[in-house]
Amino acid sequence: MKKHVHKTIANKLFWSLALFFTICFVIVIISMSLLFQNEVDGIRKTETSRVTGYYSENFNKVINEMETICNIIGNNYDIQQMIRKNPPVNKKEYLKERCDINGRLALLVQSYTDVPYEIAFFLDDGRSFSYARYSLERDAEIQQAQWYKDTKKQERIWSYGSEKKVFNSLVDSYMSLQIPMLNIKTNQACGVIYVALGIDDIRTLFSEVDTGYSIQILSDSEVLIEQGSIIENKMRGENKEQKELDNGWLMKVCLGDYSSMISDETYIFYFILLFLLLFSVFMIINFYFRRYITKPIMQLSREMKHLKMDSLTKPLQIRTSLDEVTTLTEGYNRMLKRIQNLLENVRQEQIENQKAQYAVLQAQINPHFLYNTLDTITWQIRTGETEKALKNLMDFSKYFRLSL
Repeated sequence: MKKHVHKTIANKLFWSLALFFTICFVIVIISMSLLFQNEVDGIRKTETSRVTGYYSENFNKVINEMETICNIIGNNYDIQQMIRKNPPVNKKEYLKERCDINGRLALLVQSYTDVPYEIAFFLDDGRSFSYARYSLERDAEIQQAQWYKDTKKQERIWSYGSEKKVFNSLVDSYMSLQIPMLNIKTNQACGVIYVALGIDDIRTLFSEVDTGYSIQILSDSEVLIEQGSIIENKMRGENKEQKELDNGWLMKVCLGDYSSMISDETYIFYFILLFLLLFSVFMIINFYFRRYITKPIMQLSREMKHLKMDSLTKPLQIRTSLDEVTTLTEGYNRMLKRIQNLLENVRQEQIENQKAQYAVLQAQINPHFLYNTLDTITWQIRTGETEKALKNLMDFSKYFRLSL
């Protein structure tokens, strides 16, 4: 046997509102998620552009400084006077010249920058000068190296790696710039200027890189420098940005899906806060509607349920501003009045019927009928027909008993 379920208006209203607010909540959550995701993507894009601009500017500053240092060295008057002279014959004069030029290199660089560049220039006649934290390689035949010959044929060469071992240091790799040393008077290349920056010093440029970023310096699709902990193939496509550097290299900055600026905890916090807010609004509205709408209806239902014959004289008194409930109450009161009128009419008709029946009975029992009956019984007694007289008398009394 199926269990009867009471489908009250309150329950239906509650579940209808619950369904309505659930749909609204889902729509709001989806909308907020899309807006939040767009906002996050916008912030990430802006942050990626900012980081790209910031670090490319720092790196371009180093590039421009290295080019400026090369130009200063190549255009220095004393250095130009020196390269036009033949190399000293005796060792003492050579060392004196070398100390003088190295000192001038130190003075030029120190007055221009604080970055610890490794600087040297080499002449075709075998002379070499430097200003660096490390000494030049003794056994390195710089003038016979292929990179030295290639540099003299080009305007400048940017490179990164350890294949050009110039300084006697423990640094694995250098970012270096080589440009030809020109004799300004003849405009002929007579050597090579070499300016380098070690890998450790380059990494200091990106020391503030957040763990959510990956910064790469590329030359002809070859990764030269990489800083950060994010692997590129795990990046979102829209969180990448690249910018060409002043030396033709390419800087690529990638921002991961999760960075310190927007965390999962923040997203979950806003989600829970929104859920609690909507749930509170739902409970308040649901309570108000249940109280405002269902209370008069439930009162009307209770009055109708306890309706009895002895309560038909008491009209309903339900105070409400709902037109529907007011209409039902007024209809019930009109029905109650109509029932009262009908009951009164029935009572009056019953009284009239009784009066009519009594009048008919009285009309049936008239004096003539009574006289004839009694006279017949009398003559039966006189003639000795006592049994018949007794029977007629008993029938006559029975007639009156049943009739009256």
